[in-house]
Amino acid sequence: MSAQTLINTLADTARVAGRTLTVATGAQRKAALQTIADAIEARSAEILAANEKDMAAGRAANLNSSLLDRLLLTP
Repeated sequence: MSAQTLINTLADTARVAGRTLTVATGAQRKAALQTIADAIEARSAEILAANEKDMAAGRAANLNSSLLDRLLLTP
């Protein structure tokens, strides 16, 4: 899958989700946010490991320290 196809697919999915949220009740939105938070928490080790790879690539590419600061995720 090309980068452009991936971006288009993600954008389409986000549009559909946005429309869904406009008609969702407060309880449904809260449940959705809780589900997202749980998923992030469950995969935090994987997310932080991927972030470390991104940081290493950024350092290797001599990114500005302020950009590296923005990239860094902290638990």
